Amino acid sequence: MQTDSVRFAMVADAWFNYSKQNDDYVYSVSANTTWQWKSRDLREIFFVLGNYSLVSTQDQDYQNSWLLHGRYNRKISQLFRTEAFLQHQNNKLLVIDSRFLAGAGIRLKVVDKDHLSAYLGQSVMYEIEESSGFDQKNYNWRHNAYFSLSLTTKDEKVSLTNTIYFQPLYRAISNHRILQQFKIEVPISEVISISGSYNYFLMSETPAGVSDSSSNVYFGLSFSI
Repeated sequence: MQTDSVRFAMVADAWFNYSKQNDDYVYSVSANTTWQWKSRDLREIFFVLGNYSLVSTQDQDYQNSWLLHGRYNRKISQLFRTEAFLQHQNNKLLVIDSRFLAGAGIRLKVVDKDHLSAYLGQSVMYEIEESSGFDQKNYNWRHNAYFSLSLTTKDEKVSLTNTIYFQPLYRAISNHRILQQFKIEVPISEVISISGSYNYFLMSETPAGVSDSSSNVYFGLSFSI
């Protein structure tokens, strides 16, 4: 989320890989897009993010998921912001047909320097999770905590972003989710950048009653306006 004086921003990433050996093949597709609008006084931010990821062979999918996230952010002071969000997602490998989230909380700017910024977010969210494979529909209250760090070199040739989320159930903290994302971008023109990212996801308890984790590395191109 950009907090400078730019009123509209859009970033889109896309990656594709295909490999084949004899009759065996593996292909992967990943796409992300982020849109941001600001009010005229720059105090309000409307933020939309979409993601799709697929890793598949001729026999099975190793990853198949999508996510749509919308967020509203209002500046109260240089340090303090309030925010609210809605999210809908699907993950076939975790046997999650649908997960809907709604939450609200605060966002604090803990570091504010020319080329370095850091934010700490704390919110409460309500989730509805459906899994037809296990005939489950769960209604839960979770805490949502995140820390985001952004660094840009002085010549603005390289930007680094790292964000980590921790989302435990209030009634059972051992049931939690952790998401870590590290991203690097190197611009090659005013609108195109070479980008790479590392993602790690841990779900301590799936609808099957077991833990599940995944990690992936992507390299590709980013388009921004």
